[in-house]
Amino acid sequence: MRRIALVLLFLTAIVPAVLAQDEVPAEKKQYIYQWTDSKGVVHITDGLGKVPKEYRDRAVKIEQPADGDRGPAVEASQPDYRPAPSRSDDERQKYIWRQRMRVVNQRIADAEARYRELETRRNELRSAGVAAATGHLADRSEADRLERDMQGVQKELDEARRERDEVIPDEARKAGVPPGWLRE
Repeated sequence: MRRIALVLLFLTAIVPAVLAQDEVPAEKKQYIYQWTDSKGVVHITDGLGKVPKEYRDRAVKIEQPADGDRGPAVEASQPDYRPAPSRSDDERQKYIWRQRMRVVNQRIADAEARYRELETRRNELRSAGVAAATGHLADRSEADRLERDMQGVQKELDEARRERDEVIPDEARKAGVPPGWLRE
């Protein structure tokens, strides 16, 4: 009876450990976190603890692939995502700076596309005679709304271009980042 109890005790200790071993991934996963602050500036860091508390619930967690892996492992859809290397700290920092540039360039491209759409719609309204004093009031107010929307998008474009052309390069220079890290 004691032998049976010892065998059962042994099995209860060993079986869960063996099963848990199957669940352990072959390598530890690494993530970076991306968030946008209240001024629209995109930030990327390698730890959730480095994300300010007020932005943690909106931070996007991006899984980095293991060495040799190709292709993105993204938990949220990101335009033009490229996985971060998990090799050296220099490679990781280079990736983070390039990712900041990719994100701001994507913001610029998206804003330019929105601006063109608004401009096209406004021009269609104007060419239909909306700009004339005899145009319908609803159509004129729609054209005015489109004009205001275009001004808002233009401000977004100006801010994103300033970030791309001045802010990020200035921060990189202050951080001692080689200028080539900001180019593809």
